[in-house]
Amino acid sequence: MFSNDCIEYSIKLIKNVFVGEPLCDIPPSLTINELYQYAKFHKIEVIIYSALKKLNIQNAEKDLELFNNAFYQNIAISIRQDYYYNMVANAFRENGVFFVPMKGSVIKHLYPDSNMRALSDIDIFIGKDNAKAAHDIMVSLGFKTLEYDSEVLIHDTYTVGGVHFELHKELMPHIPYFKGVEVSEQLENDVVQKNGEYSFTNEAFYTFMIIHIAKHVKHNGIGLRGFIDVWIYLNKYKNSLDWDKINNYINESHLEVFHAFVLNLIDYWFEGKDDVSDDIRQFATLISENGAIGDAISMISEEKYKDCKNNNKFRYYINTVFLPFPYMVDKYKILKRFPVLLPFCWAHRIINVLLNKRTKINTLQTHFDNADMNLGKKVSELKQKIGL
Repeated sequence: MFSNDCIEYSIKLIKNVFVGEPLCDIPPSLTINELYQYAKFHKIEVIIYSALKKLNIQNAEKDLELFNNAFYQNIAISIRQDYYYNMVANAFRENGVFFVPMKGSVIKHLYPDSNMRALSDIDIFIGKDNAKAAHDIMVSLGFKTLEYDSEVLIHDTYTVGGVHFELHKELMPHIPYFKGVEVSEQLENDVVQKNGEYSFTNEAFYTFMIIHIAKHVKHNGIGLRGFIDVWIYLNKYKNSLDWDKINNYINESHLEVFHAFVLNLIDYWFEGKDDVSDDIRQFATLISENGAIGDAISMISEEKYKDCKNNNKFRYYINTVFLPFPYMVDKYKILKRFPVLLPFCWAHRIINVLLNKRTKINTLQTHFDNADMNLGKKVSELKQKIGL
């Protein structure tokens, strides 16, 4: 999808922004538009732009227009997000609602400029016991409820002014194939209080980052940004972290192999370590090609390879329609009281799809037909190697 020159030069630009690596001119084989598309694919436009602005680029105002537009759009979003975050945080404090900021809303403050770290939404951990009180406050502040009291989702979702909040009742869903379930409650309780504010301990925050990256790598994509987060977090806290505690969390989550791959990939990309295995290079390619949200063809090819090795299209549809029980409960609340009705709910879902969702069926068929079994086999085998 993107050339090696594009990927390698983008890494150099990232290192310039964070550790001051000297810049060199854009290689003749690259265009600024290709760099922009790669940066957009990984949601790192502002980082790349911050480095490119230092170069002596002729017609910079015109050539960097897309980057410049992304820069100011990100600033506008950040201003709105900061405004509403402070509004919510103040309301929670005033009403005695426990909350802990998490994920990007914390890590962005470790960037040279917090505007470099775009947030898709604002994540806050509140715990199960505070969900109702938090919901009432969000409604009173004028937020629109997108999801509340879900049987499947571990967070309630709200929006206002184009800003989305996810209020997490749990850190990880209690579904067997999710890594990190084993330590979810431990991490939720691993918080410290300072000046009346709660935060996760550095060890809990770091562990959750690794678990979160594992989830996204396994099920869709996370892009370079997730690994940049880990890199700058380690640059800040590595020597002060309790690694015995972290390794215990990681081992209980069965992520010790994956964690080692993450650290080796960071060394390869950002610390200049070239003597890495072919598996690390393949891992780097997987992350780079899947971008921030994942590549649909890659994901569906992997699913087709694992579930339909005999090219069984019918089985592919069955796996898509007959969702696991927890997901069916979220769509059919009656199953919470009467689980024996599951077969009837499946039947209703099939009829509904056939009558009202022909477009979705056609999309599924197109995805299946375009899926590449060889690609699916390659991705599946690599994920096994990296511990997923």
